[in-house]
Amino acid sequence: MKTEWKSGDIIDFEYFRRLDQDMDETALDRRDRKIFLHNIAPKIPSGHGFSPRDSRFLVKEWLNIRRSRDDLLGDDDIMLPGEAYTDFVRSLKVLLLAVGLASGAILAMSLLQYTGEEPINVSIFLGSLILPQFFLVSWMLVSLCLRSMGFFNLALSPLYGWIARYLARGMAKLKTSGDGKVLTGTRRQSMEAILDLARMKKKVYGRVFFWPLFLAAQMFGIGFNLGALVGTVLQVMGKDLAFGWQTTLETAPSLIFRLISNLAVPWKWFMPSGLAHPTFDQVAGSRMILKDGIYDLSTPDLVSWWPFLFFCLVFYGLIPRALFYAWGTFMEKVRLRQLTFSHADGLQLVTRLITPLVASSGSAFKGDVLPSSLQWKTTMQPPHDQSKAMSPRFTALIPEDIFDACKKEDLVEHFARILGFRTGVCLKVTMDMDLDGAMLKSEITDEPESGTGIIFVLLEAWQPPIKEVVTYLEDLRVMFGKTAPLYIGLVGKPRSGELFSPVEEADWKLWSRKTTALNDPFIILEKVR
Repeated sequence: MKTEWKSGDIIDFEYFRRLDQDMDETALDRRDRKIFLHNIAPKIPSGHGFSPRDSRFLVKEWLNIRRSRDDLLGDDDIMLPGEAYTDFVRSLKVLLLAVGLASGAILAMSLLQYTGEEPINVSIFLGSLILPQFFLVSWMLVSLCLRSMGFFNLALSPLYGWIARYLARGMAKLKTSGDGKVLTGTRRQSMEAILDLARMKKKVYGRVFFWPLFLAAQMFGIGFNLGALVGTVLQVMGKDLAFGWQTTLETAPSLIFRLISNLAVPWKWFMPSGLAHPTFDQVAGSRMILKDGIYDLSTPDLVSWWPFLFFCLVFYGLIPRALFYAWGTFMEKVRLRQLTFSHADGLQLVTRLITPLVASSGSAFKGDVLPSSLQWKTTMQPPHDQSKAMSPRFTALIPEDIFDACKKEDLVEHFARILGFRTGVCLKVTMDMDLDGAMLKSEITDEPESGTGIIFVLLEAWQPPIKEVVTYLEDLRVMFGKTAPLYIGLVGKPRSGELFSPVEEADWKLWSRKTTALNDPFIILEKVR
């Protein structure tokens, strides 16, 4: 099921998730399950089994439904934060393109001012317009290579930092979009918080939000070079310009000729001889000597430089920027396609969507019926034709005291149900990594599509999150990777006749603060019921 995501979709996803934070859990479960049954399930092909990649489809369909219902609650002219983000990024690109056009044209025309007394020094033109861009492009190529290997963060560049700050501030102040839609005060107030949330989730979204800034920077570069080209052509067409070169050093014309010949390699293979760059005689004939003046210099030699300067702007300025823009567009799409929503918010939403609602008596919630091809039984193993439906598998880590007090079959069935009817195993652990480490590595089977699968740690909420427990969770993260989903299931104090008792609100808040402080977007805190 192919699904296309855009950066603005992520902003809206975070916006709606933020709205859901204060919603009652039972109402949240029922609403999302209803969305799945009525709006998403009919779009799923018969016999289709879910894989981790299908989270993209489920979350996007849920987002589309939330957007449509949000619009129904208000005016059609009300703008969502994701739309505001997309509109503002588009406006930023246009602004930077315009600024680049103006600055490039002004700089080029100022460098090509000719009074008739002294030729325009091509060294100054190249040093001001071409040489900085040559080094900038080289630096960007090196930094992109280093960044791909994890050695350098291009986002640390002052330019990208300025663009990011301008984008955040502008969106927070935005009231209307280009098509007249209004961003309400409530949504403006939540915009900055959503952007801060997205910045906090760099492990999930960081590279996705870098590329729009990268593209905006390239728009400035494209505009600058286009402006410089236009300014150069206008000056050449409208004035009688003369170009020359001079230096205090003892430099032979042959050295200058070899230098410009090497610079012209990208285009001289398809350009006529003498047009790609000045010939040796023209280089020698355009050398300026201050005491001799320009009256003895030949006009053809003095005008032979402008095509070379023009092509330098095209091949060392405009084309690299255009290629960087194309590369940034491609990489933005790649990063968006790599989103799997395996972090906490995504997994919690997907679980609510695909997990049938069960009443306290154990019977299915009224109206929660899927087409026969999409039904799963509450068993340890799904039907044969759905054996891959709910991968990845889960591995539940149960402390000794809880494990020994329960039947293993009850534990496996219970966790299979609360984790969306996945298959898996329950392991007894001591909560001491020195004792559990070897057993965990040998018991947990790697899944081809999802690495180690879902790790679920059952803990008693009434016992505070002491340092030893936090260290154990951090060791699990190191063992199973940075992006492996790590569920922390909380249960209340044991009660007679109940498998798991409810969690007290005070205990829940304490654990929520502690797990938030870990700054791990792939940790999911759950109340086990």
